[in-house]
Amino acid sequence: MRADSLPLWACPRDGHFPLTLSAPEAPAADIRAGALACPRCGSAYPIRDGIPDFLLLEEDESGRIKRMELESREQELDWPAEFQQVYESQVEAEAVLARLQLSPHDLMLDAGCGFGRITRRALDTGAEVVAADFSFARLRTLRAHTGPGDRVELAVADANHLPLRPATFTKILSTQVLEHLPTPDLRRAFVRRLLELLKPGGALVLTAYNFDEARRRKGEPAEGYHNSGVFYHCYNAAELRADLQGFEVKEITGIRHYLRGMYKMRRSGRAGYAVDHLLEKVPALSLRFGSLLLAHAVKPQ
Repeated sequence: MRADSLPLWACPRDGHFPLTLSAPEAPAADIRAGALACPRCGSAYPIRDGIPDFLLLEEDESGRIKRMELESREQELDWPAEFQQVYESQVEAEAVLARLQLSPHDLMLDAGCGFGRITRRALDTGAEVVAADFSFARLRTLRAHTGPGDRVELAVADANHLPLRPATFTKILSTQVLEHLPTPDLRRAFVRRLLELLKPGGALVLTAYNFDEARRRKGEPAEGYHNSGVFYHCYNAAELRADLQGFEVKEITGIRHYLRGMYKMRRSGRAGYAVDHLLEKVPALSLRFGSLLLAHAVKPQ
């Protein structure tokens, strides 16, 4: 954690009150240990190996479900190397970054960054990034893949308790997080919080599971649990648009398409990526066959 990042953080318990720093090495440029404290409620958030830990989880069934997911996520600390997963990750990264149009002038939040499969690409644009996830182990993996020139701050935090000041970010990215929040109220609250964190005119790009044709044909439910115990909820475009209330929605489309012949096309190289991205521009197909929905929205001025 950089000492000059202190103005970013806010207490996640009591209305995002500014925090104070208590650290054995303060005011050193990089803070490796110590705590961030809330003068209002007295809460203290430890800094572990340079990463502030703000993790709060609900004390109800939702919190239990999130703890199950956290346990599962910490067993997987890097993106699998199988062709299909590599392809899907690349297609998603290209799709979201094309909409975000990041530059060195941007301050971006990656909300639910995981081990940084897209965060790392965002840093390549020169943008400054705050990467938050509820898994400390995954954040350490992300940090191991960043370089000394990368402008990145990491924080352990739950999606529904983001410890950040309102109207801070020019861009927000959230990929495959929304669908894992276990109730409609938590999902809508997450989106409202992202709206609050954006500056007026700032852009949000998020992805979430689509209740697509492939899932329907297999008879899969729109909501349930993976074999790992992780909860999921599949959206349709109308439901996702409704949850984006308060935003000016620029686009909702499907990405990562499953059409007959697509697997062979993917194996052909860049042609597969080109076809996948072309389908994003055809709503009649993308909303039906895209395995993920992508939403691009802007906070009104």
